[in-house]
Amino acid sequence: TDSILDITIEQIMNKTLILSKTINDFQNYLKGDREIKQFYISNCIQQALSILNDEFLLHKITITTSLNNKLKINSCEQELSQIILNILKNSIEAFEKTEIKRQIKISTYKEELFVIIEIIDNAGGIPKEIIDKIFDPYFTTKHQSQGTGLGLYMSHKILTQNLKGYLEVSNYNNTSTKVLIKIPFK
Repeated sequence: TDSILDITIEQIMNKTLILSKTINDFQNYLKGDREIKQFYISNCIQQALSILNDEFLLHKITITTSLNNKLKINSCEQELSQIILNILKNSIEAFEKTEIKRQIKISTYKEELFVIIEIIDNAGGIPKEIIDKIFDPYFTTKHQSQGTGLGLYMSHKILTQNLKGYLEVSNYNNTSTKVLIKIPFK
């Protein structure tokens, strides 16, 4: 129908604008130009979720959020958005090997001097023999034609060097992976 077409075109335009901004931000990152501003963490997460919404639907992944809408930081929003996108993309890929009720839970909270973004997927966890290597450059569990091994490496590097935060990954409840993104208040 015309109304569905209009909604679909609007969604495509919104995603195109977000992706275009991401490309510009990545180019600025390579040049060393970064826009530091105050922003709400929840808005950054919602933006990443909207970009990946179609993939969540395609892979039948349920997203549950518990976001503190009052948490603000003064940092580079696009860099944080890129980190969240990389982590969520890894979760989506991990589900390709499972036939379970697929779930990703995202929550935000404040802990001492940090804002925490917690992302938990139930895709089976990370094998113990490789969990310490996942932030290494060029480390991938995929075939070379499917991955470069740079997503988590760059996420870790951006978070620790540019945002002065921490990225922690652990297995959780024997069936899940828990990622903690810790960003200091400034």
